Amino acid sequence: MTVERIGTQGWPSANDAMVQSQQNGGNMLEARMKSSEATWQDLYRAALFETNRTKAANLIDDAEKAAMARIRVLPMQTKDFSEERDAIDDALYALRALRSSLAWENSLAKAA
Repeated sequence: MTVERIGTQGWPSANDAMVQSQQNGGNMLEARMKSSEATWQDLYRAALFETNRTKAANLIDDAEKAAMARIRVLPMQTKDFSEERDAIDDALYALRALRSSLAWENSLAKAA
């Protein structure tokens, strides 16, 4: 089963991806990440929905690297990239917040 593409850039929504992943036993994003089809959006969603803190930290790193790599090639691949650039900026902000939250939870766990 595949997620229908929606939106102006053809990206599935994060909610659709989460529902789809849960219906497939959580393997949809994992399978795409192992393939060459993984996008910064896939890695971003995987980081957001990962419940294992260690895996989440690694996925945050991977998502940030993929997003930054995409930023570097956007001007060469499309004339109007402002919408995707804004989405990447929002994702990077959310990933930083998630990283901070994980660090805060880890410091609380160590203090207890």
